[in-house]
Amino acid sequence: MLKFDEKVALRLEQLIKEGEDLLATKQQGVWTVGWYIENNRLLSQWVTNCLNFLSRVLGTDSEHYRRFDKEKETALMGYAHGTERCQGVLMAVKEDIDSGFLFERELLISADVFDDFLEQAEHLLENKYKDAAAVLIGSVLESTLRKMCVKHGVDVTDKTGAIITDTATVAPLNDALYKAQVYSKLVYKQIIVWADLRNNAAHGHYDQYTESDVEDMDKWVRSFITEHLA
Repeated sequence: MLKFDEKVALRLEQLIKEGEDLLATKQQGVWTVGWYIENNRLLSQWVTNCLNFLSRVLGTDSEHYRRFDKEKETALMGYAHGTERCQGVLMAVKEDIDSGFLFERELLISADVFDDFLEQAEHLLENKYKDAAAVLIGSVLESTLRKMCVKHGVDVTDKTGAIITDTATVAPLNDALYKAQVYSKLVYKQIIVWADLRNNAAHGHYDQYTESDVEDMDKWVRSFITEHLA
């Protein structure tokens, strides 16, 4: 099974090749100066696929997406130089991926965001709100497992085979990562313990765990994030 970054790199190579094929069909204008691409259907399909790829991988706020979105108007008018500029954006993305910059940056951002939530949980613990802290730490753990599935190319599926990684809870995420040998059985069992603690807190079973248990959970999740995302 390909990892997430390998899937992204492969898809990007396909889009770059499709762009090259489109540019190979460009023709010089008869009545006006310049070069044009006349296959509007394939051109529109390529632009749409590129925008979908960039939005899903980098987000619509990324510099690469915004640049491509700006240049696409000229490309869709059939002007070859517009397509060439769009192709240049894809090549810039490829350069960042090949250097490892994009994925390292994404994971660092994720670790920073999770750390912010854990700081909130620690503040709650300091003020004796162990139950709210437990729920928050459990949510961070779930988000971490989901991010790890993406990082390692692990899909979580339901009984019909549909991919549900984006909505899966701790248990199926943990099962999938363990089966993919991302971590040991000892880690797998400890995550089950923390998931039970989080569920007890979420369902009002406050006598099933102590403040000390939540503090241990906080320390463990911090260490887990540092090892797997930082």
